[in-house]
Amino acid sequence: MANRRRNDDLRESLDEQLKRVRAELDQLTALFSNYDPSVPPERISADWIRGMLEARRRRTIIFGSLFADPAWYMLLDPNAGCFQGTRAAVSDLCKGSAVPYTTALRWIGKLEAAGLIIRSDDSDDGRRVWVDLSPAGEEGMKRYFHSPETGGAGF
Repeated sequence: MANRRRNDDLRESLDEQLKRVRAELDQLTALFSNYDPSVPPERISADWIRGMLEARRRRTIIFGSLFADPAWYMLLDPNAGCFQGTRAAVSDLCKGSAVPYTTALRWIGKLEAAGLIIRSDDSDDGRRVWVDLSPAGEEGMKRYFHSPETGGAGF
């Protein structure tokens, strides 16, 4: 009897999870019903880039870490900041990249070594380190988003 109750509880839990996944998929379908990746937006904006970040987060919620891409997130976040006049801290990139901190720090190091980002100490708070796109990183992001091959899709 106890096993049957446990199985019933497990089945209910799985049914609830499945309902949540279906609801998320319905929301994604609605978001992208008019989306044409071959047509880039007229003007890249922070909102558009933040929308890409949100789509990435939703993708992770639904599919887990199958699509882990910390380097891309670490380029998108500071790129959005360029449009908003804000900066990303190392800790923000570590949290937002959805990978363990050590992995995130390793990717930040790789991006810096590749000349795509620049780390700089915060003069107001010695505990914080800022991450900005380097000129080469900014140029690369512009070329990517305006490339006919990618159509500004960015996903």
